[in-house]
Amino acid sequence: MSSQKQYWSAIIERYKNSGLWQPEFCKRNELSFNQFQYRWYQHNLALKSKPVTPEHSPSNVFESVTISLPSAKATQPTNVVELAILLPNQIRCEVKIDLYADEFSILLKELVALC
Repeated sequence: MSSQKQYWSAIIERYKNSGLWQPEFCKRNELSFNQFQYRWYQHNLALKSKPVTPEHSPSNVFESVTISLPSAKATQPTNVVELAILLPNQIRCEVKIDLYADEFSILLKELVALC
């Protein structure tokens, strides 16, 4: 692996562990956002081209998201929502879920953080 690829691999790993949005991560690390996006795209493209093996299977790629309702809201009427989200990495996430407006925003923030 070239030193340039190693450099960007290390940056991308730091980004993944940072919990920050890409623009904020780039700003804090004095990186060009456009350059980071290009490298992020190249990194994901390389991952897609790797053969699927048990240690790289899709089941190991997903993160679980848990949202717990405060007990006061648990007794309120429910509102079931069908939701389809197309993530930047081309994953389509379809859920049928009971959400109030504030829990929905929490879910969206978690999904954005995972991208």
